[in-house]
Amino acid sequence: MLKAKILMLGPCQSGKTVLSNFLSDSTDSAGGDYQPTQGVRILEFEVPSSDVKSRTSVEVELWDVSGDKKFETCWPAIARDVNGIVFVYNPDQSNHDKELEYLLNYFSSSGIRQEQCICFSNTKPTTAERIKKRTPSSFSRITTVQTNLDEDGEAVRDAFNKFLATLVTALSDKREEEELSIINQR
Repeated sequence: MLKAKILMLGPCQSGKTVLSNFLSDSTDSAGGDYQPTQGVRILEFEVPSSDVKSRTSVEVELWDVSGDKKFETCWPAIARDVNGIVFVYNPDQSNHDKELEYLLNYFSSSGIRQEQCICFSNTKPTTAERIKKRTPSSFSRITTVQTNLDEDGEAVRDAFNKFLATLVTALSDKREEEELSIINQR
């Protein structure tokens, strides 16, 4: 079974925890009140092979990372061995584009490539036309998906699984290269 470590990154109050709970089929016991994530919350779940077009199912470690910069000193440890990043922002918030750019620059320096990223624009239906305007130019090569769990949660899950499928392909290719390298050394 393949294992993928994926970070859920974004500014405070962008909807990372709600999306993380939805994708992992976890329930939120906090009710409707906003409670900021303290540091990081790790959710583990399995995605069937049929959902990611793989020979094997995938064990996902979804790291729901606090958007609060007071936890920035933890980021190097969080970034270690990451396979992919889901950026989340709310285009209704004027500062989220700048915070997204800051996060992309920081985590890009840890070796993550833009192909290993996806951006969820966590919007209300009336704000869809603002997606492109609020996404920083540095995100132009990163797929941006409008997410609205109330309106179409399965489209969010499908977008995540499609993203996960690309990560699984890269992980499988890397694993095969390593195995061939070991065989060729003998």
